[in-house]
Amino acid sequence: KLILLDSLLQEIIKMLIKNVLSPCLIAIALSQHTPIKDTPYFLTRPKVYKAQVGHSIRLECNVSNLGNYVLLWKQGPRIISANSVIVRRDARLSLVETDLVISPLDQGDEGEYECE
Repeated sequence: KLILLDSLLQEIIKMLIKNVLSPCLIAIALSQHTPIKDTPYFLTRPKVYKAQVGHSIRLECNVSNLGNYVLLWKQGPRIISANSVIVRRDARLSLVETDLVISPLDQGDEGEYECE
């Protein structure tokens, strides 16, 4: 959902720049982009992690206004955790607050991870 919102914002900026609006108007458009009150939103941006097999890694996920919503960690379509509960049977997986820690890494850990 965050990616869609960011994509929408990027399209608005492109449209404003394309139509040769002043930087003042662009700043106004940006300042109006605020999260809806009491709705969770992600503070962490997508990133690529690189690590060596046998080492550990901490995948960050910072969310504001989580409230009663459930935070999921997924690897592809497979759910790893729901809130503070690891649902995948793998002793190498743990949570530190909302971050996912994998230790030690093995080759099968490579892939896309998502917190949502």
